[in-house]
Amino acid sequence: HLGKTLPELLEIHTQWVESAGKRGQQLDLSGYDLRDVVDFNSYSLTAVRAVEGNFLQQNLKGAELQSGVFDKGDFRDCNLRGADLRASSFKYANFARADLRGALLCPLEFQREVGSQKQRVDLSGANFRYADLSDCDLRECILMGVDLTGAVIRGSDVRKAAFTGAILDGTIFDSIVGDVPG
Repeated sequence: HLGKTLPELLEIHTQWVESAGKRGQQLDLSGYDLRDVVDFNSYSLTAVRAVEGNFLQQNLKGAELQSGVFDKGDFRDCNLRGADLRASSFKYANFARADLRGALLCPLEFQREVGSQKQRVDLSGANFRYADLSDCDLRECILMGVDLTGAVIRGSDVRKAAFTGAILDGTIFDSIVGDVPG
């Protein structure tokens, strides 16, 4: 990346987001090992591309990860409490033992000249074994084929979430809004 530091690249990306693509450049962290980045949650990661990015054990509490592509990313043991993941793709990502309490995993609505368009969160095939998804907004979330073995989903809104083919062995559904899948 032209010899720039990650904070410099994140600043260029922030300019790109804030100017709707007129200044700066979209950040592509695909394939990068990001385990040693300090204070990742202090940067806007809106619309970042990080396919197969390694975020293992990162503190992403309250992080802005909306409209990004994080397919096959490694988020094991991450703190994603209160993170905004709306409209992002996390297909086949690994969230084993991650703390996602209070995270936003609901659609983001984009206003267009002709009406509006909803972009749903896609977690198809993701691993959430023993993750904590308590108090999450999972409305309309695509959870097809996810592994929720031993996961805790307490007090979350799961209305219109798609759990087709999900593995729910030992999943704790408690005080949810919407129907228990299955």
